Amino acid sequence: MLRNPFWVDRLLLVMLAALVMFWGLGKSRLWDQDEGYFASAGSEMYAKGDWIVPVFNGELFSHKPPMMYWGMMTGFSLFGVGEVGARFFSALCGVLTVLLTYELGRLFFDRVSSLIAAVVLLASVHFPLIMRAATPDSYLVFWTTLAMYLWARSWVRSNQDASAISAASWALIYLCLSMAILAKGPLFLILPLLAIGSFLVLAASDVASRTIGEHESPLRRTWNAAILRLAPSRIARVIWNMRPMTVLLVVGLIACPWFIVVGLRTDGEFLREFFLVHHLGRFSQAMDNHRGSIFYYVVSSLVGLYPWTGFVLPILWFWFQNRPIEPNAKKASSFLACWVIAYFLPFTLASTKLANYILPAYPPLALLIGAYFGSWTRFSNLIARRWQFVAFSLLAIVGFVWIGAFAQFEGVLGWLRLSQKLQWHPKFLSFATQLSWIGVPLVVAGIAGWLSIRHRRPRAAIGILASSGLCMTLILNQWLAPKLDSFQSPQTIATELKSRYAGQVGLAVYGPFRPSMVFYLGEPIRFLTSKEELIAELRAGRIERLLVEDQLFQSLELVDRERLTRVLAGIDYPESTELIAFETTDFRQRR
Repeated sequence: MLRNPFWVDRLLLVMLAALVMFWGLGKSRLWDQDEGYFASAGSEMYAKGDWIVPVFNGELFSHKPPMMYWGMMTGFSLFGVGEVGARFFSALCGVLTVLLTYELGRLFFDRVSSLIAAVVLLASVHFPLIMRAATPDSYLVFWTTLAMYLWARSWVRSNQDASAISAASWALIYLCLSMAILAKGPLFLILPLLAIGSFLVLAASDVASRTIGEHESPLRRTWNAAILRLAPSRIARVIWNMRPMTVLLVVGLIACPWFIVVGLRTDGEFLREFFLVHHLGRFSQAMDNHRGSIFYYVVSSLVGLYPWTGFVLPILWFWFQNRPIEPNAKKASSFLACWVIAYFLPFTLASTKLANYILPAYPPLALLIGAYFGSWTRFSNLIARRWQFVAFSLLAIVGFVWIGAFAQFEGVLGWLRLSQKLQWHPKFLSFATQLSWIGVPLVVAGIAGWLSIRHRRPRAAIGILASSGLCMTLILNQWLAPKLDSFQSPQTIATELKSRYAGQVGLAVYGPFRPSMVFYLGEPIRFLTSKEELIAELRAGRIERLLVEDQLFQSLELVDRERLTRVLAGIDYPESTELIAFETTDFRQRR
């Protein structure tokens, strides 16, 4: 088996992906707010033994379907209630997604391009970070990528005739998309089908190959093909070939039962909030202040896939200049483009914007990037080399700018007139200067890559870029995350309170809202929303212990401050705000 080069690739990818995804998985505590919300809900469901109704802080939590919680509950049973248990199956989905990306590439591209595409995911900024997190995104990306791989494999094996794909193959594809529904919602059934359907309507076929000139660019060929195929009869045929009755049957059997049961158990409240607020509401208005321009996802993907996207100009030049690649690869590029657009376009139109929303589009983006870098080993010309020189030079420049900016971080904040606005703690500002070391791999990669291209060693240049990306990934996961974790005072206070009072804390919080505190405290917290409510609760003797920001506490008009005894304190980094935990005298006397 190991004599087969493809099995060697798979083995190496598993080892590399496992290193990136699992190493130090529990080094840092949960990050607010997403990890704090979801892991707390998973731990409460695990404590109750309830696999149906998500709850957070003792109340119904209608944000997401149960797939992620099921993974966490299984992880808690294997590793105990902690960070590793909450994140383990997310990381496993990350490893499997990397392998699926390689297998997808093998269907359309050469071995080198497929291998590079898989490494692109591992050696970039955003993908490894999110795939290690206790969030639903890793589950969604895995099931979506698996469904797209199964469809692509069936399409290739049926001689690129969608009508020849068997009902069993479609059922398996829809089973995976049903799991995607259980990971994040029905929208993520629609988007993959939109990508596949768009490709079948617009992509090349026998008619297109005879009608459209091969000398034309991919963009123009796609436009001409669209005009030929937008007839209602063609669209109806595509929809029929995708077996709509099969999707209704499979989704009805796999995904719908949970929605029916959770609706019955919550008298419809979960379904109302889930669909009206967290689906329609997020599309129609910006929630939690998550808004952005029409270029939001273009910028976020450029940052998320850095340093590879430092070559965005030569990558675009490569694809739009109709490079001499295999016919299957040309069709693959259309399929991958449909996949990317199916996610970018709807979320660009939506009011609420988050970088995680387009994470399922990262595998096709990585494959397009991998095909470009794979072409370095097959052909090159003067124009391409000039682009490569520019890209590696920019990589080194970005590294130098990063080093200089963070080495003089306080001065930069002053120059931008942000010092007074941010009011960050001096200890955190001192730590920020250490971030300058992250720019070193970029400088080294830029200079070494430039020299490699100059001496016509493209494989060495690709290896240098991959190594720099992996270095950045490991620095972020193994050094930066634990360092930042040391500043998470609310989590520390919650852990110490739980230890000190043996899990009977009775905590009320006014000011700082950190969902992860519920996870570390191990019991519900009363989050107070107004000064009047806090004063009334204190005077009525209904607060056992209180966590409050010092500035807010000083502003309270409390006559009986002597009834509060300070027991713990910490800085709410990065700001200089002090968090103080009090115990009321009434409860101290009762103990």
